[in-house]
Amino acid sequence: MKVILLADVARVGRKHELVEVPDGHAHNYLIPRKLALPATPQNLARQTEHNARVEAEAAAGESAFSALLERFKDAPLVINAPANDHGHLFKGLRAEDVAKEINASAGIALSPSAIALERPIKQIGEHTITVVSGGREGTIPIIVQTT
Repeated sequence: MKVILLADVARVGRKHELVEVPDGHAHNYLIPRKLALPATPQNLARQTEHNARVEAEAAAGESAFSALLERFKDAPLVINAPANDHGHLFKGLRAEDVAKEINASAGIALSPSAIALERPIKQIGEHTITVVSGGREGTIPIIVQTT
């Protein structure tokens, strides 16, 4: 029997896959536990729509990521932070702080998990941060200055 999996099932398949399983396994285990749906024409059409929507969202995410990198390619992101006379920040800038500044200046929703910082930024000056989205990565130059 062909079923569409609604969750990852060990030794059967991954979520949203169309798989062939024994009838008894489908009727007695997968379908009652809402781990799968029978592969009826309606369910297959719904699954096709879901796959198309996921692909469209991925393409939109890729274009937004490219636009983000292009926006900061020529003009670096400027972050104002309080610092002492020696140029040390009172509070280190973490990925959450940088994401908040990028979101405010670029008008997008970038997750802090997309920013790869080895350690918080604690010094005034020019820095380069790595931004990762999907399988792509790019760099954004930032300038940290005192308020």
